[in-house]
Amino acid sequence: MQTGRRFDVLRLIQCQKTCHRGMDSVRGRRLTDLLSEEKEISKEEFFSWVETMTKQLDQLYKDREEPCYQFLNPYSIIISTSRELFLLDYSSETNHKTILFINQRKIRNFFLPEGSTYYDRPSLALDLFGLGRTLQYILTYGQITPGLGKREELQLRKIISACLHPSPAFAYGALFRIKRRISGLSRKNKRQLKNHRKTSGSSKIKKEIPHEKGKLVSPRRKKAGKIIGIGGGILLILLAGWLFIPQAVGFEKREEKEAAVRENDETGTQNPKRGEDRKGRGAGQKEKKKDAGQEVERDMAIAYVLEQGNEELGKAYLRMLAERGRTGKDIQIVAEGIRRKKGGKQIETSLKRLEGQEKQSRSRYYRRFLIQGYLQLKSTRGYEKVIEIGRECQKETWSEKEMWEIMEAMAIAWEELGETEKSAKVYENLIGLTKEEKKKESLYKKVDFLMRQTGQEEERGKLLEKGTEELKTSRELRNLHIKWYCDSKEKTREDCAGVIQKYLQDCPELREDRGFQKLQEEYGIREEEEKIWIEK
Repeated sequence: MQTGRRFDVLRLIQCQKTCHRGMDSVRGRRLTDLLSEEKEISKEEFFSWVETMTKQLDQLYKDREEPCYQFLNPYSIIISTSRELFLLDYSSETNHKTILFINQRKIRNFFLPEGSTYYDRPSLALDLFGLGRTLQYILTYGQITPGLGKREELQLRKIISACLHPSPAFAYGALFRIKRRISGLSRKNKRQLKNHRKTSGSSKIKKEIPHEKGKLVSPRRKKAGKIIGIGGGILLILLAGWLFIPQAVGFEKREEKEAAVRENDETGTQNPKRGEDRKGRGAGQKEKKKDAGQEVERDMAIAYVLEQGNEELGKAYLRMLAERGRTGKDIQIVAEGIRRKKGGKQIETSLKRLEGQEKQSRSRYYRRFLIQGYLQLKSTRGYEKVIEIGRECQKETWSEKEMWEIMEAMAIAWEELGETEKSAKVYENLIGLTKEEKKKESLYKKVDFLMRQTGQEEERGKLLEKGTEELKTSRELRNLHIKWYCDSKEKTREDCAGVIQKYLQDCPELREDRGFQKLQEEYGIREEEEKIWIEK
C-alpha cells in the first residue's frame, strides 16, 4: 500500500556549469510527518538526505534565473515512497495548501533569521540558515540509529553553526565547506557500514598451508612475518648509525640548543615559539566556534519561549541546555517562570547569574528573555532591571512586534514603580505600533485612566479627541469624551451639547449603548427635536 500523497517537487537538471529547474510529481510525506510517524532514521539515510540537501542548494545556486531556493524548512522537504529527498516546488498550484501552512508566522519565526520574512528576496544566506534549522529539527525530533559518534556530533555542530551565521558576501564559500564536510561524513559512514557488513557476513574459507612443525599458518601471516623481519633489520642498522656515527654538524647543533636552554633556565626568560603561538591561536579559534555554537542553541531555546511556538521542541532545547551546565539550568528555570507567569527567589538568583555572564555581549533574543524574566519577579528591583534593559534596547532598531513587547514591559514597570506619567507616555507611544482597532481602543482607555490619576485633564481631552477621530466606531471612547466635557470646568454646557450632537450624528448606534444611557441619567442629557439639553 502506498503511503503519503502527491506533491509537485523540483527536478534539477545539471548542464555543465549551469542548472535548470524542472518539475516532477512524487508520492511521499513531508519530513515533519515522517519524523512524527516513524521517529527512527538509519544513519546511512540521514547522511544521504543531508548530502542531497546541500547538493541541491549548490545546484540551485547555479541557476541563472532563480539562483536560490525560497524558504528551506522541514515542511518544504518531501521524502518519497522510495525514501528519496526532494524540495517542494513553491510555484506549483498543487502545493497551495502546504505553502499556506508553511507561511504561518509560527513556522517562519523559527526557520528564518530574525527580522526576515518568507517573501524577502531569496538569498543563499537564507537557504543556509534554513538548512541549519532543519538539521536541528531532525536531530531533535528524529532518532538516528545507530547513534552518532562524538566526532560526528562535533562535526554536525560545526556545520549547524556555520549555517546559522553565514556572511551574505561569503555564503557560497560557506556552502562549499559545509558540502565538503557533509560529504566526508557520508563517505566515512558508508565505509564503516561496509566494513561492518564484511565482518558480520558469512565465514570465509581461509587458505592455510601446513608449517614444518605441524602448525597451520595463513599465507598473509607468513608474508607479514617476512616483511617484519626485513623491516626490523633495516631499523637496527639505522639505529646503530644514529647511536655510533653522529655527524659533527648535528652534534654541534644539539650542543647549541642545550646551551640556549640552560641560559634561559638561569635567567628565567623563554624564547617565543612559533608552534606554541599557532597552537594557542588554534585553541582560541576552537573556543570561539564552540561558544558560537552554544549561543545558537541557547537563542533557539529562548526563541521558542518568547514566541510560544512548538512547546515540545522548546522543552527539548531547554533540556539539552540544562545538561550542559549551570547557565543552561538557569535559562530553564527562568523559562519555566515566564511560561507560568510566576516569579520567586530561585528565578531571581538565576537571572542575576545570567545577566552577570552576558553583560559584554547580549543577543536580541537574550535581552528580550531577561526583560520577560525580570517582569515575572513583580519586585522593585525586577521592574528597575526591566527599565534598564529596555532603555538599552531602544537604542537599536527592532521589528514592530519586538518593540511592542519591550515597550509594553517598560510601561508595566513604570506603572508598578509609581511613575504613572512615564507609564502613560509609553502606552501612548504604543498606540502607533499597532493597526488593530481593539488594541488601539484598549490603549486609549488605559492612557486615559492613567492621565486621570495624575490630573492631566488637558492632555486627556486631546487624547480622547484624537481617539474618537481615529476610531470612528468606538462607543466607549465617545462616552469617555462626553464625560470629560461634562466634568470639565473650562467647557460650557453648550460645548458639551455640541459634542454629543456630533457623536450621535456620526454614530447613531450610540443612543442604544448602555454606557451612554448611564451618562444621560447622571448628567440629565435629553434629546428633543434634534437638540441636546443638559440639566446638570
